[in-house]
Amino acid sequence: GFDGLSYEQRYAVGALVAAYLSRMAGAEHRAFKKEFRDAVLDALFLSEPTKDGLRSLEVEDDAQVKAVAMQCAGLIGDEGAQFCSIQTLLTLALQKGTYDSRSRSILKNFCETFRFDWERVASVELAVATHLIDLAHQAAEKMEDADLHNQDEEMRAVVLAQRKRRQKMVRTAKITSIALVGGVLFGVTGGLLAPA
Repeated sequence: GFDGLSYEQRYAVGALVAAYLSRMAGAEHRAFKKEFRDAVLDALFLSEPTKDGLRSLEVEDDAQVKAVAMQCAGLIGDEGAQFCSIQTLLTLALQKGTYDSRSRSILKNFCETFRFDWERVASVELAVATHLIDLAHQAAEKMEDADLHNQDEEMRAVVLAQRKRRQKMVRTAKITSIALVGGVLFGVTGGLLAPA
């Protein structure tokens, strides 16, 4: 989470999120902006006056967003803190059920601001998606098991064959995504631990 960051770093993450959200135009985004901003500000454990200030932050144009982004990137600091911020925002959006193209766009903006390779985040996305698909398949299998007891022998054989093919595909996707994420994390942590 954000607990490994200093107060200034957490403030910078909040300011950056607020700046990116303020550029999101349209009444259809109003509820998303409020929900996402409030979830992030609550997770940052900032004081109420600071949260109120960030809630009212409005950035008028892209040049101001870029200026805020550069200041915030400087405050957030090294690559480890930047990756932690991006990963925590991704996790938070997934937990709150607000992960969609808008929150993904904010994450991409963070990556651009930090000059951070988007592929690292995309590989984490892939691993999370694979895990969620696996959970959905497990839930579906439980429901099928309940229905399977009411089927004749031939139908059971068909359902079991389909399940076996699906499990093989899921296992292949898991191994691939785990290898990708492992490689990315090894690259990130190896880079952070290597002597300067």
